[in-house]
Amino acid sequence: MEQEKAARQHFLKTLKRLPEGRYEVSLLWLEGLQPPTNNRIIAEGRLRRTIKTLQSQNLLRDYEDLFHEWLKEEIIEPVNISRLYDPLCTYLPHRAVIKENSTTKIRPVFDASAKQKNASSLNSCFEKGPNLVELIPSILNRFILGTFGVNADIKKAFLQISIDDKDRDYLRFLWFENGDPDNLKIYRHKRVVFRINASPFLLGATISYHLDNVPGHLQEVAKKLKTSMYFDNCVTNLDSIEETESFIEQSKEIILSEI
Repeated sequence: MEQEKAARQHFLKTLKRLPEGRYEVSLLWLEGLQPPTNNRIIAEGRLRRTIKTLQSQNLLRDYEDLFHEWLKEEIIEPVNISRLYDPLCTYLPHRAVIKENSTTKIRPVFDASAKQKNASSLNSCFEKGPNLVELIPSILNRFILGTFGVNADIKKAFLQISIDDKDRDYLRFLWFENGDPDNLKIYRHKRVVFRINASPFLLGATISYHLDNVPGHLQEVAKKLKTSMYFDNCVTNLDSIEETESFIEQSKEIILSEI
């Protein structure tokens, strides 16, 4: 409980609102733990296997195109190759997850639990925050009591939140352009990474802060949203068509609002 309290205090102390309206957070480092430093060899070995798998499935270009798209959207940023051996950095291994029936057929999954012998993993160095899965039963119970159900999520929710610049070098990853090991690229994440164990807390705390600070005319809907959210999902119920339509419109206004 003390660690969770400290995590919330750290979150509120370091939370920023950028000029364009985006929230920026800092990673929740545990005191006394040394983050893994320059695990390039592990990340590069995993990358070679990932490239080989992608080539065998004829998906290399699709996977690479996603990184190019992230660059354009400023979800990731390049790191100069001269900084490959920086002592204070971590490289996240990654692999492809393929979902044939999804709108995004292929996406990378980053492994923050990877570790070298006798070293900590990146995930083990973070305060995870409260277990949000425990909220699901009570939310679902409320959902079945109403007449009209609403089930929605925030598009690319984790990727909407910026990571403080001082933490980004611990969120690097490697890529071979066109699958060529001689064309090594270094990138680092600018936004919250889904598979880091502190990320659900950072997302939930950011949403909660946002809902606590909406304009007065939206506070009633914000209060209902706050008791209906887990991770980036909203599950709730209402008693009439009119109430449901109003809730949906005001919810959109809240999520898109700049406080």
